[in-house]
Amino acid sequence: MNTRNLNFLWLSICIVAGATQAAHAADESQAAIDACTKLVTDYAFYRDRPDADAVAILFTADATMDLFGQKFAGREAIRDRIAAGVGGPVYRHFISTINIEVSANGRSAIGVTYVVVYRGDESELPQTLTEPVAIGEYHDQFQRTRDGWKIAARVFVPVFLPVQP
Repeated sequence: MNTRNLNFLWLSICIVAGATQAAHAADESQAAIDACTKLVTDYAFYRDRPDADAVAILFTADATMDLFGQKFAGREAIRDRIAAGVGGPVYRHFISTINIEVSANGRSAIGVTYVVVYRGDESELPQTLTEPVAIGEYHDQFQRTRDGWKIAARVFVPVFLPVQP
């Protein structure tokens, strides 16, 4: 082979390798987005049960959660917060828009999720539908751990609240 053909072959190999690497990075980024989206929807599902253990495992051991100014630090504090609601009001968290952005290094991500929360008493279902307790956003920080993706921090940011009498 002459030098020109070798240069062409080398260039072709580099292009294919670069395209393969870019496709792999895109696949990893999409996998992270999918995993973080599942954390968001699983939180709503298990929170509404309420299943404190299932909620807690969605968070890192040192996670923080801020709901209406109440701050909870650590997986156990978050679990205890959910467990305290067992037998209390019935909640339903309706999740809609979810936007996840993965960091360049692929080890962390941030996300914003729209949520509408309804609350009823603990009586039999179905109940009469009332206005939402709140409409807002979850602002999340996610972290890739050896156990998979977890929520490292969650802040509820109210956007609409009911009129107080």
